[in-house]
Amino acid sequence: MPSIRSHRSVRSLTAAAGLFIAVAAQAAAAPDLRSLAAPVRSFSGTMTVQQANMDELVKIRKDYAQSYRVKSSRISYQYPDRLKVDGNVGPMSVIYIINGNTKLIKYGPIRREKNLVNDPGQKQGLLDFGILTADQLEDYTWKFLRTDSVNGKPFHVYELRFKNFREDPSRRLIWVDPARKVVVRRQTFHQKRDNDLKMDMRFEGVQQVAPGIWSPTIIKVYNDQGKLGASSRLSNIVVNKPIPLSAFKL
Repeated sequence: MPSIRSHRSVRSLTAAAGLFIAVAAQAAAAPDLRSLAAPVRSFSGTMTVQQANMDELVKIRKDYAQSYRVKSSRISYQYPDRLKVDGNVGPMSVIYIINGNTKLIKYGPIRREKNLVNDPGQKQGLLDFGILTADQLEDYTWKFLRTDSVNGKPFHVYELRFKNFREDPSRRLIWVDPARKVVVRRQTFHQKRDNDLKMDMRFEGVQQVAPGIWSPTIIKVYNDQGKLGASSRLSNIVVNKPIPLSAFKL
């Protein structure tokens, strides 16, 4: 007669096999993240800060909080890896440009240039506005984690890490709407404390801005305590109308 221990072993093996099959099936069903990139080759829009709580924003990062002094800015993107944000703080113009791995910053008469090869976390793109583009994925490795359901809709959850892992080991989690190919949430964690949340962004008010292309129109930023730091509105959106490369120079 089989022993109780052997029955337990069989049950354990059966449960483990079932779990392996379930995980394998979920992994097989997960789409390649590249297939969820939006078909956006160029993008322009106006970002308007509707609410900013500096006391809560500084808990994310002091210089990040300072960026919300720019109350209205114009965003321009051109594939690949070109982003420009320009606005004003009082009478002073503020411009920053991403051109490949170079970041240009102009604040009034002050101009700075920075190489981002060893600082990939400073390389902004449309992911900061809830739009995943193929060029920005070139800087990351990713892993599918799970599919969450919100109000009956599926959202695929992925973990992103920079390929330049030694220089910036921080991770990000993104929730992607597979039907509309937009990011609805992004969590950023601390570089040195992998499980400590740094910032939680929510991308809401998703609207169709061109045939087959969707974009969030509301961006909310929360700190690690779940406190709302800022809320901004994205308007005047135009996609896939080429922008001259000269626009991404100072």
